[in-house]
Amino acid sequence: MAVCPNCGTPIPAKAGYCTECGQTVVAPKTYTPTPVPARSHRKLILILSLSLALVAAALGVLFLTGVLGKATAPEGTYTGRYPDGDVLSVVTFYDDGTFSEEFEGEHWYGTWVMDQNKRVTCTYGDDGSRDVYVWNAEDDTLDWQGEGRVLYSK
Repeated sequence: MAVCPNCGTPIPAKAGYCTECGQTVVAPKTYTPTPVPARSHRKLILILSLSLALVAAALGVLFLTGVLGKATAPEGTYTGRYPDGDVLSVVTFYDDGTFSEEFEGEHWYGTWVMDQNKRVTCTYGDDGSRDVYVWNAEDDTLDWQGEGRVLYSK
């Protein structure tokens, strides 16, 4: 209950004036702040955790099915053999697009590129001549000129 500032008489809560002295009384406005609910990060953490789990599961499936983890281009050293087992040459492919080949005791160097059909074209630095191999990603072999005459494997 409010008190009249003029005479000190108690004033009913809804009265706009003092019933004793007639003083106009305006009830002070009270401010009650609206509570702001605390933000919970649980939902965000749950969504991020589930997303991460799904990505990890997808990567695991891709790896187990062989989509990931396989080479996407020839890499390393391959020995080329005729069908009877005799060695033709040894070729090493580097991931910077260069290669070296040992053939009949000589060393050859050059660059290589692979097209969308997995045909690897090696261009020799000395004279610009070329050799073409067809790369099989499944067993990581190279077939010289794609004719099955010489197969290169690791």
